This record gives sequence, C-alpha cells and structure tokens, in this order.
Amino acid sequence: MNENLEKMGQKDIQERTLSFSIRIVNLCKFLRENGGTGYDLSKQLIRSGTSIGANVEEAQNAESKPDFIHKMTISLKEATRDKLLAQNLIGTPMICSLSQNFGSNPPTGKFKA
Repeated sequence: MNENLEKMGQKDIQERTLSFSIRIVNLCKFLRENGGTGYDLSKQLIRSGTSIGANVEEAQNAESKPDFIHKMTISLKEATRDKLLAQNLIGTPMICSLSQNFGSNPPTGKFKA
C-alpha cells in the first residue's frame, strides 16, 4: 500500500512540474513578444522554470538516495528562483495586461508557489 502511495506522489509531482513548465513557456512567449524588461526576465524564467520538471524527472532515475535528494534540491532552488522572478513581475503593466487578456483578475502582488 505504501508503495502505491509513493508512486502516486511521483506521478503527481511529475504532472504538476510538466504543467508548470508549459505555463512558464507560454508566459515567456508573452513576455518576449512585449519586449522590454519582460524580455530580459523571460530568459531567466524559461531556464529555471523548465529546469524544475527536468530535475524531477532525472530524480526518478537517481542512482542513489543522495543523488535523488540532490536533484530534488536543485528543483526546489529553481522553484525558489521562479517565485522571486514572479514577484518581480507581478503588478507590472505587462502582467496586468496578460491578466486582462486571459480574463483573470489582476494580480494582487502576492505569489504563492
């Protein structure tokens, strides 16, 4: 039973990081199309945002428990970087525009990972 829960957790994190990566790619596309500071931030965001899922996938085939922990720790560091980048973007005219384009409420200035 515990093994089944562990496998479900692995699939969940893999699916969530893949979904996050896709959202990051779409956001970066928007930022690049609009130029300016958003273009510069998109370069950092695309690397760190897609790295999370890549490291989670690599961790699933880790050679040892310390290797697994190392790869998952890298994912956590990249997620922390993405949180900071998102906080830098929230409230900017670019993100308010993105929010209006997709019919969402304007961002409040808080970002939850």
